[in-house]
Amino acid sequence: ARCKKTKYIEENLNPEWNKEFSFLVESLTQELVVNVFDHDHVGSDDLMGTIVIPLEALETDDIVDWFEMKSEDDDVIIGENGKNSRVK
Repeated sequence: ARCKKTKYIEENLNPEWNKEFSFLVESLTQELVVNVFDHDHVGSDDLMGTIVIPLEALETDDIVDWFEMKSEDDDVIIGENGKNSRVK
């Protein structure tokens, strides 16, 4: 498994990274797992949620799906605005 990391965005409750990564894919049956952490200046960063994206869902050039972020308990995470936290 390869790991990629973005920089953190300070003082923003709705960050947008607009970052692209490339990965070698051996099979479309694999999943892309995205873990989202907060950034702590002291101590370790806390896991905020996880997005699991089946690579089959990314087969087309026209990706229109949003993927919901879930907690460690597999509950959909709701943002402060009352909407589901999600990634596109």
